[in-house]
This record gives sequence, C-alpha cells and structure tokens, in this order.
Amino acid sequence: MNKLLSICTIFLFSVQSLLAQNAPVFNQFYANPFQFNPAFIANNGYTEANLFYRKQWIGIENAPTTASINFQAPVGRNVSLGFTSYSDKAILLSTTSALGTFGYRARFGQNHHINFGLSAGLGFNNFDFAALEDTNDPALQNIIQNNVFINGQFGISYRLKNLTLGFALPKLFSSRPNTNGENFSAVRFDEFRNKFGSASYTFKVKRVSIIPMAIYRALDKTQDQWEGVLITNIRDLFWVGASYRTNYGLIGMIGVNLKGLLRVGYSYERPTGDIGQVSNGSHEIYLGARFGKSNREESILAEQNKIDTVVANTRVALDTAQQEKVIAETVIPEKKDQPEIHVTPIDIQEDKKESVVTYYVVMGVFMYQEHAKQRNDQLRNGGLQTDIFFEESKKLYYLHTFSSPNRDEAISELTKIKQQPKYSDAWLYKRSN
Repeated sequence: MNKLLSICTIFLFSVQSLLAQNAPVFNQFYANPFQFNPAFIANNGYTEANLFYRKQWIGIENAPTTASINFQAPVGRNVSLGFTSYSDKAILLSTTSALGTFGYRARFGQNHHINFGLSAGLGFNNFDFAALEDTNDPALQNIIQNNVFINGQFGISYRLKNLTLGFALPKLFSSRPNTNGENFSAVRFDEFRNKFGSASYTFKVKRVSIIPMAIYRALDKTQDQWEGVLITNIRDLFWVGASYRTNYGLIGMIGVNLKGLLRVGYSYERPTGDIGQVSNGSHEIYLGARFGKSNREESILAEQNKIDTVVANTRVALDTAQQEKVIAETVIPEKKDQPEIHVTPIDIQEDKKESVVTYYVVMGVFMYQEHAKQRNDQLRNGGLQTDIFFEESKKLYYLHTFSSPNRDEAISELTKIKQQPKYSDAWLYKRSN
C-alpha cells in the first residue's frame, strides 16, 4: 500500500505539473518559433516541417517525455496555414493534442509587419490504470481512463527590420485531465493564466549574426519564468547558443543548416535544485526540413524589385544606352588606333572638366535603399562580393560587384559575370567623380 500511495502522490504532482504545462516547454525557440507562438507560422517564408523530441531528467524512472511535429506553409501573399501535434507522457498520464493554425501578415514595408496566428484543435488524455496494483484506491475515484478537451492558442508578433517581438496565449481553454469524471472536459476560456512573450534583436557583423533574446513564460499563475538566450549564427550554416532559465538552470544549444534544406539541432539542460542532484539532465533533439526553393518573402521582394527596376531604368535611359554600347564592345573589341566616329551617351556624360572616372559592373538599380540592401544580402549569400553606392544626381542606389578606373579591366570582369545565366542582366556603368 505504501508503494501505491507513493505512486499516487507522484502522479497527482505530475497532474498539477501537466496542468501548468499543457503547451510543452521546449528549449529551441530560435530553431522554430512557431512551436511556441502561432503568429510565427511560416516566419521564414518557406514551406517546412519541424520535429522536436525531449527526454527530461535522465536517470529518473518515468520522467516526462515530449515529442512534437509541425507543418507550416505560406499559401498566399499574407496567409499561412499549419498543423501541430504533440504528445506528452509523465508517470501514468499521456496527453496528445492536434491543432490547425491560420496565420495572417499585415505588411507596412520591407521587413516591417505584424503577424497574427490562431490555432484550434482537440486534446486527448489517457491514464494508464494497468500500471497500478490497486485501482480501487480512494485517490483514484474521480479519475477516468480517457477524456477529450478543446485546445486553442493565439499569438501576435511584430517585426521592424532586425527587431522582433512576440506575445502568445498558449492555452486558451481550461481543462483538468481525467479528474472530472467526464469523457469530455467542459469548455471554459482561460483568463490569461498562461502567457508567452519573446523579444529578440539581430546584430549582423559580415556573415555572422548575433541574436540576444528574452523569453517570458507564465504557467497557470503558479510559475513565472524568465529566460535569457544568446545565439551566434555563422554564415547561416552553423549556430551555437546558451540560455539561463530562472528557477531552473543553464541550457546549451547547437545546430547546423545543411544546404538550406535540412536543419539539425540539439540542446542539453542541467537543472539546479533537488532535481539536478538526482538526474543527469535533459536532452532535446530538433530536426527541420524545407520543401522546395520558393521563399515567399524573396518572391514578394523580387516583384517589388521588378517594379522598382522598371521605374529606375526609365530614369536612367542614358545608362541603358551606355549598357548597349558596352555589351557591343565586349563582342567587337575597340580599335584604339581609330578615333570614335559617333557620339554615345557615355560621351554626353563626360564632364568637360578633369574628373576621376570609375567603371562599375552593376547588378541592379534601385529606388529604395532597403530593396538594394536586401538584394545585396542575397547576392553575398550566393558567394558574390557586392557593394552599394548612391548616385545623388539620379536619386538611385546602384548595386555593383566590381569597380575599376580601367575600362578594359571592367569590361573583362563584366564578360566573366555575364557568362553565368543568373547574372546575365549585369551591365557596365561609367561614373565620374
């Protein structure tokens, strides 16, 4: 009887814990924030699937084990759809939940938007009576083997360039698993008893991103947790980080991005206090996969850039004529022993006064600096060394990959660049300073 009483005591403690943690607590917010806040659905613009597996408190028998999988996809310019399922098992109680998510993005400009996410679904609880020696114990009188409950989440996030803020209600409805004697839990709105907040900022130093984060969790008014996180991402290929969670302990994280299609992450946590003295810590594994090469944000940017470029090209007609002349000259080399027999736009641009002339291999012309920077980042991620200058007279931003005062040298570089089909629209621009 003493053994049974101990089991029941542990079980009742675990039920209280599960009530507070209906939305599972994972460590790797950086890897997939959608798991924590539905407003982050398709946050990166890709269709993707993510898997988490967490084994808590190694060394303690029947310690909690949690697994989750989610799928998310952008289905329009501003709409995203997703699916999330998770399973949580602790001692004698198993909880499984499945939710569908609808997300909407309100845009105010490039890298400036508000996102909304709403998730709804069902949860299922199962109590393992077979593991007990005596099911007639009074402590088990109000417990049934299975019941179903309504589950829901709501989130909102805001991004302004490198700053991202988020707030979520991870448990919209109250439920008491297997303790009400009914197969279906009554639906009651949770009065903000569970909350999740996040704030992050990305500092970029060349190809390295440094991302400090602050995370806040409120769990059924019984536990408030603050967490400080620091992530370093190197060339979008490898990330490493650490965090400290109040009243819990230190957490280490590491991950790798394989060709932009598969991501693998791992975290280890070592809790402090009594649990840390009897367990070997907790392990968490993350797997993420992207499907297809289409990125919604890049596609929208490309559409904006097309309009931007058309308008810009209209304003730089002389540059277009100049481009045609230079391309022709790359096929038919200029005969330096013969004088020019016609006047070109280049001649028109030349200042009568002495000036320093520089030739640029241009990859794009933009009306807005933000668009030029975005395209600059894309080309650099593709391995091309690029830079931007602003032409005050035209009020335009020129993105270029090569510059030289030597015209023949610039034409040679242009020829090499144009041999790559994806850079076939490169052209030469002559600038006098």
